[in-house]
Amino acid sequence: FRVVNTSSFTFETDLPPASRNIHPSGILHAFRTTVSPSTIKNSIGMVTTSQNPDAIGSGDNDDDDENESIKNALKLNTSTTTSISTTTTTEEHTFAWIQNTLHIEPVLSLFSAHGFQDSNTVFIPYSTKANWRTKYPHAEPAMECLDDGKCVVIMNWRPYP
Repeated sequence: FRVVNTSSFTFETDLPPASRNIHPSGILHAFRTTVSPSTIKNSIGMVTTSQNPDAIGSGDNDDDDENESIKNALKLNTSTTTSISTTTTTEEHTFAWIQNTLHIEPVLSLFSAHGFQDSNTVFIPYSTKANWRTKYPHAEPAMECLDDGKCVVIMNWRPYP
């Protein structure tokens, strides 16, 4: 195996070039990228003074109560908590089978309502839904837009649509 910084899928039509612009059915593929902040908290023990608190007051000083107060104050400052703020980027993809591109608008509206922008949405003409599912089982359509324009969710395991 190879170690790489990125990896990607390429989805291709199964139609001949002459049919691609006139074929009415295919897959609508949309993706969105979300960025969410996260905070990592970590307790780190560290002595905030160069003097050992137990070395204060060797018995030569008559002010033992003051020495005890200094020892306790130094002991209280022997640990600290740090927080590291980071961001997490998540890329999400969804797919819809479009039976007829004349009725694509309801799906685009639904995708938009769930944060998928039109600029991140593409249509891939494809011969049949069965052929798509056979070629790309990892890109299962989450919904289907039928000939009459009705949209049906066929997989409900995604947070959308």
